[in-house]
Amino acid sequence: MSNTRETVANAEIAFSNRRYEEALRWFQKALEETPDDIYVLTRAGSICVPLGRFEEALRYFGYAKELDPNNGDVVFNYANACFFNKDNVSAFAGYVEAEKLGCSEDVTPRLYYQLALINSMRQDAKSALIYLKKCEKVDKTGTIALSSDFISEKVKLYMFLEDYAQAEACAAQLVAAQPSELKNYMVYFGILMAHKDYDTAEKVLSDALNYAVSSPDEKITISLQQAAVLAAKSDADSSNKKMLCSAAITLLKECLGYEGITAAHTVQIIIAIAEAHLKAEEYDKAIECLLFILSKADHPSSNHNIAAAQVVLEDLSPEELEVMIYADIEMIREKIDSGALDRNLGRYTEPSFDEDYHEYRVYEDLTVTVDDTPHDDSKKDDRPSPEELINGYDLPTDDRERIYFMLLSSYMGKEEFKEARKYALMLKHSENKYYSYFGRYSSALISRKATGNSSNTVQLYNESIAFFRARAFEDPTDSLASIFRARLYAESGKYEKAKEMALLLSEDDQKSVIEYIEECRKSN
Repeated sequence: MSNTRETVANAEIAFSNRRYEEALRWFQKALEETPDDIYVLTRAGSICVPLGRFEEALRYFGYAKELDPNNGDVVFNYANACFFNKDNVSAFAGYVEAEKLGCSEDVTPRLYYQLALINSMRQDAKSALIYLKKCEKVDKTGTIALSSDFISEKVKLYMFLEDYAQAEACAAQLVAAQPSELKNYMVYFGILMAHKDYDTAEKVLSDALNYAVSSPDEKITISLQQAAVLAAKSDADSSNKKMLCSAAITLLKECLGYEGITAAHTVQIIIAIAEAHLKAEEYDKAIECLLFILSKADHPSSNHNIAAAQVVLEDLSPEELEVMIYADIEMIREKIDSGALDRNLGRYTEPSFDEDYHEYRVYEDLTVTVDDTPHDDSKKDDRPSPEELINGYDLPTDDRERIYFMLLSSYMGKEEFKEARKYALMLKHSENKYYSYFGRYSSALISRKATGNSSNTVQLYNESIAFFRARAFEDPTDSLASIFRARLYAESGKYEKAKEMALLLSEDDQKSVIEYIEECRKSN
């Protein structure tokens, strides 16, 4: 017995110094001497968890449970091992059993927290919140209930239940608990934006900038969100839309001069500038920004012949282009990616930069007039220009499709339907559901705007309505399919059918669709 006591003591010393492998070795030695010691089995299992040896932990805890099946703490440990091994069914059953048996004062708060997590995973938000409240009540030291993970879980659950007031209160608590953690501010910011409290959202970003930002990447993140607030305000205040969008662009262009800016940062900033121009209905400026990115960003391994591809694609009729996209979508992706579908590419003028890397010609609002003040060459900024940063940058698919979506919207705004149709066809094949739906919907709408109620238009509308109808049958929760279907009915003059679909939607979506139906009725 004395040897076992010393062995366990050595294990505990190693554990206290975070020498987990050594601690486990000593506990295993103790089990050779006393294999049925529940305490040693529990400690050995507990050490396996930080080591990531979850199956081994399950064996230790499972044997302890066999030896003492009526011990709530032991049953809880076994349930935890099941949880770590991603067997949530067994874990949930074990937690429920442990709750019935009763656990020690130290284990009970952990039990309630784990039950909350399991219910959250099962999307039973109300039950999860009940267990979180139980945890708060019994967690006398606040070790769990005041942790950022615990509060974040509450925020997530209240957001799921659309209880924004409680979510906001928890998010504010999260920021107060860890004022130097940027992610907490972003959670709070997201909630405020969800219920359009833009003034408080701006203040939260300002606080984040003062107390939590520690890197250029984080500073750029905040600036992009500040611009997003201005853009959102412009949607809510049409009389000041131009001014707010202009303020967003000014803020974003300042980001291009930040220390440590990367190609990815630069792309995101220019896309955000394009979005602000698009909101302000400055379509040409938006298009210039987006085509600038597409003309510079590329897959390094690719060797596109843009001029040759341009001739091939422009000689195709719209129907032939559609067939070609369906037949070899990857080839068309490369041609779009390279800018081959841009008819104006041959007239594109390379940008130039002054000595302070202020850009001319590419996007007008980024132009900064050079004053007559002499420049000190000894202090010349050697940071790369936007063009140098993104030249050859491997643009992620998500960003490419976001750009195609914005180009489609811009060309639609300009009523240049031939250009718009190319991007609509491209987006139809996106793996992003919204983009693919919007591409299909836009193809039909473009045909109506370009050719009226031609036989091709009627066919496109019938095919698109059938497509969205089939999607709704496959997934009744797919509200996007119902929204686009309702819009197509309204544009076709089938107002009652459109209203019938609208009445199936959520309150906000229903209001938006009914307003659109009335617009279509008036315009026809």
